[in-house]
Amino acid sequence: MLSVEEQALNSFSIYPNPSSETFTVDFMKSQAPKSIRVLNLLGVEIMNVDLDNQSSDFDFSLATQPGVYYLHLVYEGTIVTRQIIKE
Repeated sequence: MLSVEEQALNSFSIYPNPSSETFTVDFMKSQAPKSIRVLNLLGVEIMNVDLDNQSSDFDFSLATQPGVYYLHLVYEGTIVTRQIIKE
């Protein structure tokens, strides 16, 4: 049996990445995180969304300059980080 952390690491995909507009996080029929945060390279939070009873995917766009950002998926006791690129 996989731990929550192992499930979180392997149970979602982000597409398209890179993107100039909308990103989709697909939870692939697994438990959605409690929240999603996006931070810039300096660690400044630019987006924070609570995902109460979220369905199997979440779409979002960034009203920011093109660049590299960090997407944090916050599960109970675990934060999974992925890099996203806005063109």
